Amino acid sequence: MGAQDEAADAVFRSIYHPSLCVGGALAVDELETRVEEAHALWSKALWLKVSRQADLQKHLEAIRAMFLCHRGDLWHAFVESAFPSLVDNAVSRSILPEAAVNRVVADAFAYALEVSGLGDVHVFERFSVFARPPMEFEMSDTLRSIEDTARTILSYTRGLGLHYVPPRGLQLVVSEKAMEYYQRIFSFHISRRFSLHALHSVRGLFSEALITNKHPSSELRRAFAIMHLLLFIQTTLGYYLQVDVIVLRNTELDRTLEKCKSVKDAKRFLDRYVWHITEGSFISEGSNALLPACEALFQCSFALYVLCKRYRLVSWAVEGARTPVEVSAALAALETRVQQEIVATFTGHLSGTSTRSNEKALWARLDFNRFLSGGLYTGTTTVFQQPKVPVPSSKSGRLGTQGRCKVEHGPKRGCSPILKTGHK
Repeated sequence: MGAQDEAADAVFRSIYHPSLCVGGALAVDELETRVEEAHALWSKALWLKVSRQADLQKHLEAIRAMFLCHRGDLWHAFVESAFPSLVDNAVSRSILPEAAVNRVVADAFAYALEVSGLGDVHVFERFSVFARPPMEFEMSDTLRSIEDTARTILSYTRGLGLHYVPPRGLQLVVSEKAMEYYQRIFSFHISRRFSLHALHSVRGLFSEALITNKHPSSELRRAFAIMHLLLFIQTTLGYYLQVDVIVLRNTELDRTLEKCKSVKDAKRFLDRYVWHITEGSFISEGSNALLPACEALFQCSFALYVLCKRYRLVSWAVEGARTPVEVSAALAALETRVQQEIVATFTGHLSGTSTRSNEKALWARLDFNRFLSGGLYTGTTTVFQQPKVPVPSSKSGRLGTQGRCKVEHGPKRGCSPILKTGHK
């Protein structure tokens, strides 16, 4: 503390000096200059204390790993543990009470810390997960529609938040406004992870439904095409967020903090970093078109999961099976929503008209093979090319999904099925 006392004494002497009084009047301009110099001197002294004695770098890395969901093993374990209670229960029952939801997420977070090896790391002991259940929905025993259930699940995930107890001195460089943005970023990223997990679960259900299934139903083919398109957009969005946004901005922040000389500069750098992450996640002002498209992507992923779980996929997977009316109606609604609220929005907002670098980066990933910009996705229903010759039964066990459920594709490099108007 001797160095800090010395700095404080220097600040006092630099401001309160007899030369400030000229002819009995206070020299205001000179006083302002001295105050600014003293502020800069004190800011540098504080930065030396905070950066060297408070493990600033470790705490900043922990904030990134938690609020940006950048630690994949941790958040995968959390989603996998909380998914049955938050999502599967909502498929067949009404929403859980707040106390039950908070208990579920607390247990899932403790489990995730343990399996990821972070349970004994002191910087992560300052974090805890809480939940704000969707209070706009009334408690009811009636089974909700697929869309209402998907909306409820999305509200569950959006209501998740992180409680963080900052160490002494960190509030000097991480502002309250930055913490508010961190909460919004976390809500967005954790919702994306839950919806992506739902799609991967749906893919497992399709594998079961297609084993030895030589005659898949048209409804199964339509759901299969929707699943692959949603999965393509979801994974592309995930790569963009992790690589083009988070990793890029982390590198820039580390480089600027190495040259930082004062608390004032550090706070400015960190505020700018949080703003870039917010803008790249389409949460900031000016991204009004893309945020609803991302939320529609998450909700449609949950809706497809609810559809395949509530109305057992294997029960309507074979041609000639009696398909419930609810399944056909839900598929038609999903196809329309995917086209109008996701594909059309991304294509219309990003293709050629975007001026932001982050939006250009996302469009370069989404349209890497000219699938979207080529106008191939032109309708809301699905047409499938049927095989001209029967599939040999001896190979039916080895053909997998692609051999039994052939979907028309674009260029060879593409990975998204093409949806066109009309049924064949």
